[in-house]
Amino acid sequence: DKKGLLIEEARTNSLTQSIDLSGYAPSQAIWVTDSTVSPTGIKDADRLYETSQPNSYHRLNYAASTSANTLSFYAKKGAVRDWVYTYLYSGSAHVQYAFFNLSTGQVGTTSGLGGYGMEDVGNGWYRCWVYRSTAGYNNGRIGLAEADNVFTHDGDTSAYVSLWGLQEEIGGSFPTSLIPTYGNSSTRAADIASVSGTAFSRFFKDTEGTIVADVQLPRGWKDTDYNRFYSFNDGSGSNTIISALTTSTNQEPRGQIKTGGVDQGSIVTKYINLNTSEITRLGQTYKTNDHQVFIDGASGVSSDTTVSLPTGLNKLNIGSTATGGSVLGG
Repeated sequence: DKKGLLIEEARTNSLTQSIDLSGYAPSQAIWVTDSTVSPTGIKDADRLYETSQPNSYHRLNYAASTSANTLSFYAKKGAVRDWVYTYLYSGSAHVQYAFFNLSTGQVGTTSGLGGYGMEDVGNGWYRCWVYRSTAGYNNGRIGLAEADNVFTHDGDTSAYVSLWGLQEEIGGSFPTSLIPTYGNSSTRAADIASVSGTAFSRFFKDTEGTIVADVQLPRGWKDTDYNRFYSFNDGSGSNTIISALTTSTNQEPRGQIKTGGVDQGSIVTKYINLNTSEITRLGQTYKTNDHQVFIDGASGVSSDTTVSLPTGLNKLNIGSTATGGSVLGG
């Protein structure tokens, strides 16, 4: 299947073991390692079994960052329990928590979070995530629950959940693809995708053209730097045809043309926020004195009839500027 191009910003997984989770101390639970086939097709996912302890938590404990972060983990229903949860312990209470139903794929009760979600990744696995915008506490918990919004229960030694791919991304407000760790934290560099040379010149026409891009942004994602969907350029920011988001409240998509460093006009496609996780089709047409933008087939808020087109464009950057800045994470 052709699923498009995944372009992600630089991120770090601060948790030092993302695959072998047995190093995270269990409470009234035990680990059985490498006992379930993970989303990769390899039997390297671990099972967390309950003990028989009554009226207790059955969970794992990890050292959470006190900075804003996004926690994510893959979970698959095992036996007896439908629900899993994650929370931070403040020293006296559960804070910034969410419950996830592994039978229905629905998020249950949440509290104090900046964002959360579940993604069905196939074969019974779900990727569960929470964004903690004001973390503040380092006692992280992930555990089994017998019902929504119920943290403790009588243990059943046949009850278990399969877990894999634990990740904590500092500063990020949504999860990116898994950065595997094996004893140390790990950083993935930003993805920079570009087309140049004959691969570019054989399709690009500098006198007129139409550009169409299908884009999908994670739910809750927020633009911080006029992040680019694409940039046709000459290796600089002086001569460009771009589509980008703005940092305004609406986070609206725009089309813009620059010639010799002079802005030829920035046109709003539509005053809507694209961070719904749905696929949106953006369009942009250009020729001298005619610049228009479209969204899902409908014309934009305005068009520009006084446009001088740039010349010498020889490169397409996908998801970034000509120099690799304003990277789109999505």
